Amino acid sequence: MRSVALGMAGRPCRGSRSPNPAATCAVVPHNPAVVEMAERTAHSLKGIAGTIGAGQLENLAQMLEVAIRDALPPTEIEAILTTARRETEQVADAVRLALGLGGSSDRPTGGADTLDLSEISNLPGLVEGMAAEQAHIEELLVTLAIDEVEELAGRIGNLSREHDCTPLRAWSDSVSEAAAAFDIDGVKQQFETYVNLLQQLRQS
Repeated sequence: MRSVALGMAGRPCRGSRSPNPAATCAVVPHNPAVVEMAERTAHSLKGIAGTIGAGQLENLAQMLEVAIRDALPPTEIEAILTTARRETEQVADAVRLALGLGGSSDRPTGGADTLDLSEISNLPGLVEGMAAEQAHIEELLVTLAIDEVEELAGRIGNLSREHDCTPLRAWSDSVSEAAAAFDIDGVKQQFETYVNLLQQLRQS
């Protein structure tokens, strides 16, 4: 699991001369073969995460798959990759602990798993806007009215663009895709991710 995810998030693309070891296929969007490979890898990660019950990682992999497919800017794809890398480390640590091996000794401490807030233009405004939608999300978890889910995704997408929040924009795209496909389980998983994202932003 860890090797699959880090292979995607940390391996330079074939033919890339970038000195940055975290460079990804997002830096060469003009190469259709490379983009297709990246999308397939994200899809595979989503499937593996779902198989082992790593719901948060599965959601992030879906966000990544959608971001690659929609050709989002490299900086936005990289932001999702960074979050996915951290979540992968958490999954790996959970496996280590379950086996009595202890957590990873080389993981940084002191907020390493927090979101990258550097690009968010107005954090208090973003949190306020997200919190205003929370009650509606809880209602939709019960009713699962697809048309309302799609409207919600549109509003959250606008909110993410207003405050320059890449993870929230990717979330909106994933919800829209799940709703369009009538993927009820996918919608529910994304709603759970929303609550987790809001909690992390509140604690930042």
